[in-house]
Amino acid sequence: MVEWAFGRHGWRCSDRFICRGVGYDVSMGDYRKLVVWQRSHSLTVAIHRVLRASRVPWPGGLSEQLAAAVHSIGANIAEGSNQSPPQFARYLSIAMGSTDEAWVHVLLASDLDLLDDTATGMLSELREIRAMLFALRSKVRKDHRQSS
Repeated sequence: MVEWAFGRHGWRCSDRFICRGVGYDVSMGDYRKLVVWQRSHSLTVAIHRVLRASRVPWPGGLSEQLAAAVHSIGANIAEGSNQSPPQFARYLSIAMGSTDEAWVHVLLASDLDLLDDTATGMLSELREIRAMLFALRSKVRKDHRQSS
């Protein structure tokens, strides 16, 4: 679990991979090289496989909402990566919101016994992806302020 603390130099986290390993470089131009996009894509594929294999009907469109929320994470990273730094930061914020939405849907599905042991891993991965998005958004904003 990633621990965040506010120190003399702003927010810091306990996991250097998440905080510094997001793979962000303004000149990079390829969102597929971002570790956070790779992990969100892998999670999206895994969730779609779980939903496809599910034999139990999910109530009220929950499976569609979960699929849409998790798909939106990677899509917003991809779409925002070709924008200006302030716009990219905004798209990363939207991706964070989608991560929160997916987390709620996974938690609800788990509480309704629609997911087995995979729910714990999904929730953990969503927390880590959110932390990576937060770190990446902070870096994008900081780099933009320094270049202005």
